[in-house]
Amino acid sequence: PGNLVYAYSAFKVGLHPKVIQMKMTIDGKTINKGILLAALCNGGYYGGMFHPVIDYSLNDGYIDICVAKGPMKLLRLIYLITKYASGKHIGAPEIEIYRAKKISLKFDREVYMQIDGENVPVTEAEFEVIPQGLTIKVPRNRSV
Repeated sequence: PGNLVYAYSAFKVGLHPKVIQMKMTIDGKTINKGILLAALCNGGYYGGMFHPVIDYSLNDGYIDICVAKGPMKLLRLIYLITKYASGKHIGAPEIEIYRAKKISLKFDREVYMQIDGENVPVTEAEFEVIPQGLTIKVPRNRSV
């Protein structure tokens, strides 16, 4: 059911895409963009089906960021969403990939940020990697 919720949300937003003005500060460098989507990731997948970044590491000390710039025509958006699910959107002119140790985001209006499956309304947010800030125990026959 979780995959269906993500797919439905993408479809619903895709029908009426609204560009969000975002001020993004990555490790002290500020970038202003009109966006349709921004995904901040430590891993490569979310929602069980979306693959926003392909060159990632869980323990490299960076947050990987995928930004879809707007505006975009509906057919192009649908095409990119299908590619986004498999990680094949990388290299499209509307897609930009960044890496950060610390990132702050400010939006021109309230947006819903999905944090570990929860929708949280925000106008700004800040994220920072804390090296070795979390200890994870895994079975002996697995690696992180």
